Amino acid sequence: MMNAPKSEIQSYAELAFRTRRQKIDDEYQEELKAELEKRVSHGIGHNSSVREMAELHLKAEKLAKLILAKAEVLIDAYQSHQVPLNEREILQQVNSLSVQSAGGMVSGYKGEATMRGVRTSQNDPSLSAKAQSFERELMRRSNAAQTEAKLLIKKAILAERQPPVRQAQVH
Repeated sequence: MMNAPKSEIQSYAELAFRTRRQKIDDEYQEELKAELEKRVSHGIGHNSSVREMAELHLKAEKLAKLILAKAEVLIDAYQSHQVPLNEREILQQVNSLSVQSAGGMVSGYKGEATMRGVRTSQNDPSLSAKAQSFERELMRRSNAAQTEAKLLIKKAILAERQPPVRQAQVH
């Protein structure tokens, strides 16, 4: 196994993650558009509460996808550089992404809802409850995705420990 510098591994992972993140962002936009069109076709598309709940649900799914993508690109970065996986480092980065992204999503939701209330002169009395519900959903999805990420890491570590398969020589 080679001993690639940590910065080289991290640069590779960051580039791969940016690419994956863009794809996930694009998928989110497409899924949101499709979900809203579906709701309009059922006659409930103009209900702002229904629209808001659909958007929050898709954001929670997006967070789970981002967490798994982060774990996958880090595993790939270590493997591509033929360096043993650093489970602690990968889990720390996955957890950091999870916490920062969830916090940003909740903060963004609160800010958007507050601004909508200011624009319409109708403050949402249930904003706090909705934000707490959204945060719980993000944590639920995040925990499930982090558990799946741990399994991916464990599987990759087990694969590293397997001796190479020898091919039978034909005489």
